[in-house]
Amino acid sequence: MNGRGERRRERGRRWAGRSGPPLARLLVAVLVLVSGALMFCAAASARQFVVTSSGDQGDANPGNGFCATPGMFASCTLRAAVEEANAYPGADEIVIGAGTISLASGQLSIDDDVSIRGAGARQTIVRTNGGGHRIAQVGSSIAVTISDLTLRGGGGAQTSVGGAVFNSGDLVLTRVWLDANRAASCGAVYVTGSLLVRDSTLTANFSYAAGGAGGALCLVNGAVATLINATLHGNAASEGGAIFTTGMQSSLELYSCTFIDNVDTEPTGRPSSALEIGLGALHLDKTLIVGSCAFARVLPARDHRAVTSNGGNIESPGEGCLLGAPGDLNLVARRDLHLGTLGDYGGPVPTVLPGTLSVAVEPPLSGAACSAEDARGAPRVGRCDVGAVERQLGDPESGPLFEDDWESGDLSAWSAAAP
Repeated sequence: MNGRGERRRERGRRWAGRSGPPLARLLVAVLVLVSGALMFCAAASARQFVVTSSGDQGDANPGNGFCATPGMFASCTLRAAVEEANAYPGADEIVIGAGTISLASGQLSIDDDVSIRGAGARQTIVRTNGGGHRIAQVGSSIAVTISDLTLRGGGGAQTSVGGAVFNSGDLVLTRVWLDANRAASCGAVYVTGSLLVRDSTLTANFSYAAGGAGGALCLVNGAVATLINATLHGNAASEGGAIFTTGMQSSLELYSCTFIDNVDTEPTGRPSSALEIGLGALHLDKTLIVGSCAFARVLPARDHRAVTSNGGNIESPGEGCLLGAPGDLNLVARRDLHLGTLGDYGGPVPTVLPGTLSVAVEPPLSGAACSAEDARGAPRVGRCDVGAVERQLGDPESGPLFEDDWESGDLSAWSAAAP
């Protein structure tokens, strides 16, 4: 019996022991018994399924409470566990150990509340076998949590949107690495419901169609997404290299995120290598954007955009993403960011580490709050650094590879510096 149920019964016992009409005491006792019974039934209806095989067979008998593939040597695959969790009542849990699972039989359809937990993003990898299908689809009004694993190589020529996940429910991604997923639009995740991304990294996801939007992530039809301590690196699309939103009721909130080296593959008109807010609201605090943003409502309607901020953001090299909230810095040269390459600096997922001299370290004061820890699980200290990573004592140094913006590919700077 869980602690919450025990506390509820103890509270009932205290109320029942007080002086008062016998009927009142009887009613309290009945309510305590009923609530305890309901909690027991809820606990009994949920199961934990432990994946023991990297194969892709389905479950022999979905709904019987046992994850097992057909045959004499039955095992629990991820597909079988999802099918069993769909059929068995309650919010089940699926646990996956270290290793790589290749899905050959199409996407995983998740139709009931479930938590899927790996052994770590570098240890547990779920991918497709190159068949062109996405990795998973989350049904409407379903609560799903995915944590501590990598979703890699999903989608392809047969996937219109969402190479890794098509989400119509309430999806939480924690310590997840979304890597190299592809779709015509919305390379990694397509959202029509709600999404929370925390302490996660999205890299090299790609919307390959001409006019394809959202290299890593799309929000449509009133979707709501919150990203905390997220790193978006090297994603690409025709519109919104990293993220694209549309729909008047859509809402994107960014807290301590890092956007770097995302690509707008058709940068004519209004370039948007980082964000394109087609419609909907945007809020951003303590976020580092190396790239450009585009908004459906262009100047002079800038003040009418549904963009809010408590400040503390940095934009390099331009000034089109921010509102000038307290502590915002724009027009920052890339060399002044002193950013390292994407890599393993500790923590569950790859990140980009700012150097000691970075303007993102101990930045100007702002009204923006920070999470207690960064994407690596390291403590936020002082005024808290801008972006997904808080620099710690003992972190390796990082900075520009060359002087005079050479690493930016500015050929005029090369020529001017050449003898």
